[in-house]
Amino acid sequence: MDNNKLFTDYLKKEMVLDIKKMPKEQALDLLIKTMSENDNISDPHSFKQAIISREMLMSTGIGHGFALPHARLDSIKDFTIGFARCLEGIIYESIDDKPVHFIIMIAAPKADEKDYLKSLAPVIQKLKEKEIMDALLNAKTTDEIYGLLI
Repeated sequence: MDNNKLFTDYLKKEMVLDIKKMPKEQALDLLIKTMSENDNISDPHSFKQAIISREMLMSTGIGHGFALPHARLDSIKDFTIGFARCLEGIIYESIDDKPVHFIIMIAAPKADEKDYLKSLAPVIQKLKEKEIMDALLNAKTTDEIYGLLI
């Protein structure tokens, strides 16, 4: 799978947010609300509950300033990705105890477990590129952020 394929196919410009510093729960809520405006998520309440349940199980803060909250549900018709950048950083209980600057939220259909698991690899690979992280931090607009991700 092409590293950019996931972003190109499933991240829409309207799903990219540039947010101010706020509590983790508020940031997740904002991203959930934005993603739930997409027709692929037919039950926003269940989506929110799944994201919150996953966070309660274990933080999705994967370190290096990134969080990867995700949920698989029958009510999700197709993969949908949301992206939020917070320059100031969000206290997120990450594995490295550092603030999160980028939240990539993935909504996936429950039936496609194989594709769902495979979809995480290119996201993580993309996150490891220092040039991408620096460019995302220096982007001036959500259009610039979106352009860097696709």
